[in-house]
Amino acid sequence: MKKNCKKHYKLFVKNNGIYDCIRCDAKELLKNEPKLVITNNNSEIYKLDNIQSLYLYPLTVIDYINNIKNKNIIYTIIMEIDSNLDYIEIFNDKRFKYLKAVEISINKNYSETELIKIGEIIEYFYNKSVLVNLNIKNLINIPNFLAQKFKYVTYFKIFLPSDLTDNLYKEFLNKLLLIKQLKLNNSLVHIKTYLNIHNVLLYEKMINDFIKLNVDIFQVSKELLPIDHNNKKVDIKVQNLIRNLETKYNNYSCTKFISVKDLTTLYYPRFELDERNSRKCYSCYMKPYLFKDKLIPCKVNKIFNDFENWSSNYFNFNKYKNITNKCGAECDDCASIFENDLLYTVENILRNNETVDVHLIKE
Repeated sequence: MKKNCKKHYKLFVKNNGIYDCIRCDAKELLKNEPKLVITNNNSEIYKLDNIQSLYLYPLTVIDYINNIKNKNIIYTIIMEIDSNLDYIEIFNDKRFKYLKAVEISINKNYSETELIKIGEIIEYFYNKSVLVNLNIKNLINIPNFLAQKFKYVTYFKIFLPSDLTDNLYKEFLNKLLLIKQLKLNNSLVHIKTYLNIHNVLLYEKMINDFIKLNVDIFQVSKELLPIDHNNKKVDIKVQNLIRNLETKYNNYSCTKFISVKDLTTLYYPRFELDERNSRKCYSCYMKPYLFKDKLIPCKVNKIFNDFENWSSNYFNFNKYKNITNKCGAECDDCASIFENDLLYTVENILRNNETVDVHLIKE
């Protein structure tokens, strides 16, 4: 089997006051947690400590910075499959010429025909050396014929429901065992669940189950605050238990446990873009969504509430260009704040400085 990863990235590692340059792949960068440093004539003019390696995986911040000028599609998310479409024809379109990675969302109960289509798409991208990310909402329902395609997948992002019975949890672990047996050696396996105060005492057992199955990351995140709901406080004992687990399981030699910065509330608050945000959208060019055969710039509610005006056929360049011209300026919500704000800052740095070097540094 061919190797579906390359050491594209330079990482400068400080050793006894001297920086050694080594080559890394995205998984190695993720484990090293480097910072981004931009210099002008060897003087530091910008630094970012958290480059959001997991959020951008299997690409990195470097892929997006290198694409600022051209704004090619380098990543796309297939939100919904239509078994009647020819996805090979779609992705052979020149619009996707520079595609580096694709995410396939398996977030509903697809028919067998649709799942077969997903398997064909996975294998097609693998043979084209495009990295494949599977975002799996219900792992237990994945049939074995599709699981045989796991050997072509670079990144597994798997949702763990918080209401599984003991028997269903065992089925979940059995599917993870199948991933362990079939996956590429360098694939990343990331389990994500939402904070549930009734499950907190089970988290350490889950971590140890996942260690046996070569899971790389177990993440406890938070749901977005439901509309017309008040947020709930999280007991300090629950917060401390989670923080202690973060400290205890804090490296990639086993399963790394991570959570969110703010554990005081049960939900993420809803927000609106404000003067702190760039109001310029890069994500709509570089990582659009594909809903059946329609390109959309984002997945916020505004898009789906007016789908006809915010979507275009993948081959309709003019309509999608008109859509992207509205992005940012007409947005009050955003699913890609990190990369949009970062790329706006970096683009201004590049515009205002003749000699600029961009480095990833581990000190």
